[in-house]
Amino acid sequence: KWWGNDSWKDLVGQTGQMVAFKMSERLRDELGYEFVRSYPIWERDKGEGRVMFHMLHASDHPAAHELMTRAHKNVTQTPEPLEQLELDLGKLEP
Repeated sequence: KWWGNDSWKDLVGQTGQMVAFKMSERLRDELGYEFVRSYPIWERDKGEGRVMFHMLHASDHPAAHELMTRAHKNVTQTPEPLEQLELDLGKLEP
């Protein structure tokens, strides 16, 4: 019920990163947020250990994701995942 439709079944067996990516897509495509990013939160500092959860940030303000990305990088000191770059680049028009 929380997911809102039956497509949650496609997430069974997927990695946490893929689930966060799919949720980010839904926030952007179905709810219309202009900027959506997934930020992994690790077990230990500097991206060490396993990812405990993903923090999703959705906003329509153009500066919001830059501020959140800077804050995340300053706290975790880790690079963003490739899937996030693909999600962002998918919005670019030729």
